[in-house]
Formats: sequence, C-alpha cells, structure tokens
Amino acid sequence: MLNRRALLVIISVLLMMHAGYAATIIMDKAEKPQAVMKVDVKPVTIGCDKYCWQDARVIEIYSMTIDQAVPKEIKIASYSWETAVPVGISTVSLVKYRSDDNDSTLWRLLNIKNEDK
Repeated sequence: MLNRRALLVIISVLLMMHAGYAATIIMDKAEKPQAVMKVDVKPVTIGCDKYCWQDARVIEIYSMTIDQAVPKEIKIASYSWETAVPVGISTVSLVKYRSDDNDSTLWRLLNIKNEDK
C-alpha cells in the first residue's frame, strides 16, 4: 500500500498534468491578432457606449494574417470598460471589427490582460 507522501506526490502530478492540459485548451481558443501595427492614436472625441472609437494613423505594419490592404487612417474600437489605446504612438494587436466585412478601416483592440494593472 502507498504511504501518504507517495499518494500526495501522485495526486500533485495528476493535478499539474490536468492544469497544463486546461491551459493548452484555453490558449487554443484564445483570440489571436490579425494585425500588429504601430499607430499614432488620437483621443476619443465622442462619448462611448459599448465601444470607444479612436482615430489612428498607421505608421507601420509589423504583421498581418489576413490578405487585405490597410489604409493610412483607421478606427480602433475598445470596450468602454477596458483601457483604451493611449494617445500618441503605440504598438497594438488588432482584429477586424467584423470578420465578414471588407471595410479595412474598422478594427477592434485585442484585449491582452496586463498583470501590472
């Protein structure tokens, strides 16, 4: 028969394996950016409802996973209860606002949680 310490070690290993599997599933379902861009963001000029919209000038495109041209001026949506893009030059991860839309001016900020908040 297993002693108590050996049993605890086995249970701990099984729990770690399960946690690693769960983390893999969550990461596989996580939304991935369609574009990473360096932008010059202007302040929000209109009140926010569900989304706050900010005008931005595209300075550089670092990566794109979709085959679509991006204009020099875009609009970035962020949830009104989340942190928006700071005014000025920032690097942002974005997804299309509507995946079925061909409008390449509308983008949504991909909210990546920052532990330093």
